[in-house]
Amino acid sequence: MQEHARPVHADWHLPRSAVAVAKCCVMRLVAFLLLLPLAGCGGSAVNGPGQGNSSPLTVSSPDLAGGTFSREFTCDGANRVPRLQWSTPPSGTQELVIELLDPDAPGGTFTHWLVYGIPPAIYHLAGVPPGAAEGVNDFGRRGYGGPCPPRGPAHHYHFVVLALDARLSLAAGATRSELESRVSGHVLARGELVATYQRA
Repeated sequence: MQEHARPVHADWHLPRSAVAVAKCCVMRLVAFLLLLPLAGCGGSAVNGPGQGNSSPLTVSSPDLAGGTFSREFTCDGANRVPRLQWSTPPSGTQELVIELLDPDAPGGTFTHWLVYGIPPAIYHLAGVPPGAAEGVNDFGRRGYGGPCPPRGPAHHYHFVVLALDARLSLAAGATRSELESRVSGHVLARGELVATYQRA
């Protein structure tokens, strides 16, 4: 069975330029409709695990005035943990996670602190709250390791707070790669606070 040519109707006898414009408009409309479902698909944030369409959290600290670390919160001082606070996480949050990272470190992003298993009802901390656990930092020990950069330009330290839709049930002593592999796909909201420190 052969394919038959479609009949040409009188009302399609348009100038070639008009036909070309009509075809172009139709093609653009089809392309728009095909791409529409992709709108809003986000990528992963540079400083944290897959953030996708996560919502923002506002993170602040009364101890990091002006966006800089004072000596008492670094290896040059008492190495104390600065106080942190964040906005209310979204409904459905089961656990909060905190990472302190230095992407300016000579060997690549350096992990200074990992805290996970933070109950969702906690909106601020000064240390590790009950029920939470700490991972291993890149100093090779569990807990907080304050800024300790080499002499030179200031380093930027990122406190990343994640609200998760699931409990990780992760034992203390996890590495950042272990933590982030478990976090992936469970981020409801993310917030970040950046502070600098420079050793003279």
